[in-house]
Amino acid sequence: MHMHQQKLQLYQSEDGFRTVLKTKHGRLIYLQLKITDQIVTIDKCLYLDRFRKGSYYAIPQKLTTMQCREDELLSVVATQLDHVFSGIEIIDSLSELSMDDFIQYKLHEMRGGYKFLLFVGSGEAVNDLPVKLQTRLANRLHRRIYLEINYYHNAVGVVSDCHYYDRTYRQRTKVIPQMLTTVFVPFERNSILQMVNRELDCDFTDLIVIDNTIDFEGNSHALCGNI
Repeated sequence: MHMHQQKLQLYQSEDGFRTVLKTKHGRLIYLQLKITDQIVTIDKCLYLDRFRKGSYYAIPQKLTTMQCREDELLSVVATQLDHVFSGIEIIDSLSELSMDDFIQYKLHEMRGGYKFLLFVGSGEAVNDLPVKLQTRLANRLHRRIYLEINYYHNAVGVVSDCHYYDRTYRQRTKVIPQMLTTVFVPFERNSILQMVNRELDCDFTDLIVIDNTIDFEGNSHALCGNI
């Protein structure tokens, strides 16, 4: 049986071509490029799972080739953006959309198979994650949980706070979910995502960090999960 081979879908736009792709490490990337005389020039390449003041930011550090021959594009994407495609497909729809609208359209389209774990991040970045991560989530049992993870040292994070906040308990002000056994976790996306899914009874597919000011004390709305 042959595995399904995916093509790199390039959507035509006023400025050239664009697409949204997911790397094998779970990063979401917007790619915008021009093709002139069989020469590809990459105009924009942004992570979509990090926000700062309402804007996407950060170019993947592995992307060092901003111009190449057209027949080299798939190799550049495979080696520097961590996604292997079998070919290129040119699509002429969605050309009227602005960049932001195109990104939102593609993310909405992808969400059929995606479920995002949202963290509010603050502080300097370590391993491409802010040193303080906070969220309120609803798990598959519809329990609401506050979770805070802070960077500790040597690429390790610590679960500094995790408790139910949807019920009032008489004996203790904070009740920790019984399945939670992790205190220290590798401070990188996949390890944190797997820990949350395994020990907090969730089914998230991707971890996204937003840069926002949220009142965690005065607001009980869950940011993500089975709400």
